[in-house]
Amino acid sequence: MFNPFNLKKENSEVRNNQQRLNEKKENEERKNNGVEERKNEERKNNGVEERKNEERKNEEEGINSKVIKKQNLVVNINKIRGNFSDKHHYFIGSIINRNDVKPLLDIQRNIKNNEFNNMRWSVPLHTRYIYLGYIDSSVAAEMMNKIFHPLCLAIAEKFSKLHCDYDNIKYRSKQPKDSGVKIISAEYKDKQNILNNIIIPYLKKEGLKKIYDVESKVEKPHIDLLYLNCADIIYRQIGLETSKKIKLPSKGFDIDHICLIKGTPYIKKFGIPSKYDRLNIETVKEFYYPLHGEN
Repeated sequence: MFNPFNLKKENSEVRNNQQRLNEKKENEERKNNGVEERKNEERKNNGVEERKNEERKNEEEGINSKVIKKQNLVVNINKIRGNFSDKHHYFIGSIINRNDVKPLLDIQRNIKNNEFNNMRWSVPLHTRYIYLGYIDSSVAAEMMNKIFHPLCLAIAEKFSKLHCDYDNIKYRSKQPKDSGVKIISAEYKDKQNILNNIIIPYLKKEGLKKIYDVESKVEKPHIDLLYLNCADIIYRQIGLETSKKIKLPSKGFDIDHICLIKGTPYIKKFGIPSKYDRLNIETVKEFYYPLHGEN
């Protein structure tokens, strides 16, 4: 005889069985998903670890190479860490002539009498138009021969000696966000503003941009007199007040050449030394260009 209670019981068992199957299936899916997630996480961690290993390898090798191409000429620049025995700071600029340097040395002496902590300055006094980098001598020579030598020749043949007058005393940080090191500089300009409007932009556009592929603003020509360690706010204020009291030299000076300048830090330290450290300045005679044009 048909018993509806038996049917309900069977239906209930079927539902229970189905529910257990669904739960088992869900558990399997969660388990599989968990395994897959762990695999993905492992792959992600492995990828991060590989990148870290690669970064460590590059750091240990001390290589950050930039390849520069100009008219099928290639320059390799290895700049970061590594062996610093033959590395120096290189600039294109001009050395201030001995006959014109005394007023600037007097300014230096007056500032030194204020007893700033950890003052630095470079000898001899000079003016920098562009910075080539902290590189070894062979790379500097290659950069000059392949890129900057024809530019400097063109400048030397176009322009004659430039008479310059001092324009302002500048008190600034070495970087926009840096307040620890302050620089006191004497800004100047030649009568026709040739340096600021022609020579420096020309060297940056036709030289630096082809090497580093970055735009850099043209700063007003200047001569750095002193670098002051002003980590303490009191010294920053003293430095500012001192710079305001400086009297500009009334007599100007002449720029009769451009050249490759090599700056060697007085004190060796770990890592890349700053171009604002105290440097021993030398003219690289092979790349010295007297101005003999007819402007």
